[in-house]
Amino acid sequence: MTQHNEYTTIRTVFEIINAGGMENLGEAISILINEAMKAERSSVLRAQPW
Repeated sequence: MTQHNEYTTIRTVFEIINAGGMENLGEAISILINEAMKAERSSVLRAQPW
């Protein structure tokens, strides 16, 4: 994951939480978990996604 991607992901998560507060926390956590899974897959496969 590139630095730019990390920044936009974190920014998106903050915007979701700011827009809906704790009610949107599940969506924010889902985004973070998905990004963590992408990073893990890239690490294990030693390849970036297409």
